[in-house]
Formats: sequence, C-alpha cells, structure tokens
Amino acid sequence: MIKSMTAYARAERLAAPLTLRVEVRSYNSRHLDVALKLTHGYEALEERIKTVIAERVARGRVEIRVNIQDDGESGNRFEVNLPRARAINRPWTA
Repeated sequence: MIKSMTAYARAERLAAPLTLRVEVRSYNSRHLDVALKLTHGYEALEERIKTVIAERVARGRVEIRVNIQDDGESGNRFEVNLPRARAINRPWTA
C-alpha cells in the first residue's frame, strides 16, 4: 500500500462510443482526503471510485477529475427549447 505521495498523472482511453479522461493529482497530507469531480450524470460512480482509491492509498490528498464523453446515440445530449429561451430572454415590460 502506498503511504504517501506527491504526483500527477493523466490518461485517456477510447472505448467507442465513450472517451474517458482521468487526471489525478496527489499531495502529502497526514490523512486520506479524496476530492473527486465527475462528469454530470455519472455521480453514481463516486463511492466506487473513492473506495478503490482508499484501498490503494493510506494517506494524502488525492484530487481526481474524471471526464466521460459519450458520442453514442444515447449520450448525454441536450436540446435547447428555443421558444422558452426566447421568452426568458425578452426584456421586462411594465
């Protein structure tokens, strides 16, 4: 088990239609402190990732940024509701 570390790593993996980018920074610290930022919609993975880190790192601050890009048909796509956006953007009239 790793006791402490100061490091930086970045990796990217393409598994069509997903592209996964992970960036990890770690700093010396007395206790384990895991800070995780995930792509919106993948928050359910947070506890699993933190558990994996805790199994391998005894102490330190570990900052992890995970970006998941889904280029498939069912990816995290959104559409703008143009009529509603225009209604919100209209100047207020008295």
